[in-house]
Amino acid sequence: MEKTTHPGWPIGRALRSRGVFHKLNPPALGSALTIRHLFPGGGVVIPVTRSQYVASVYQAWMALHRSTVEQWYERYVIPDRAPAREKPNNVSSGRSKIRAAEQ
Repeated sequence: MEKTTHPGWPIGRALRSRGVFHKLNPPALGSALTIRHLFPGGGVVIPVTRSQYVASVYQAWMALHRSTVEQWYERYVIPDRAPAREKPNNVSSGRSKIRAAEQ
């Protein structure tokens, strides 16, 4: 099994080093749906779907912290990705043609 296939591998990789992540300040109250919006009652007439809730929360957090999350992703997720498998010998790619031309 490749190390990139089990749940939580990017966090586990980053947590091996202290100080990698820092706490992110939450979005302002009212800027995203909350758990209560999933259920009727308490002022909620028509509950939202889980997909709507997730999209709302994601958008609110990313509006504040997109650059931080992108930096973490580039630093701790992308380097651990397994390299692409080579194509069979009878299949060529544009890159291999370019490499051959450069040599």
